[in-house]
Amino acid sequence: MRAKPHFSQDFIYQWLRWHQPRWAAFAQRSTFESITTQDIKALPIMAPDKSTQTRIAAVLFNADQEIVLYKAKLGHLKAEKKALMHQLLRGQKESM
Repeated sequence: MRAKPHFSQDFIYQWLRWHQPRWAAFAQRSTFESITTQDIKALPIMAPDKSTQTRIAAVLFNADQEIVLYKAKLGHLKAEKKALMHQLLRGQKESM
C-alpha cells in the first residue's frame, strides 16, 4: 500500500496502527480475518499538511522504539527476579 503524494507514508502507517481496534469490525464480516483494499480506501483520513504529518510520524516512531526498549528491559528484570527468587528459595541468597 502506498500513500498518496500529499500524505506521509509513515504518518499513514501510524494512523493505521492507531485505528487497529477498528479492524475487528471489518474482520467480522468474513469467515477469514482479512481487510480489503476497499475497506482501507473507505476510511476517511483527516490529516494536517505533509510536513506536520512527517513530524508527528517521527515522534510516534520514537515513542514506539522507546516502548520496545522498555519492554525488553522489563523482560530482563522479570528474568532477574525469577533467578533471584529461585536462589532465595533454595537458600543460596539471603533476604534483606
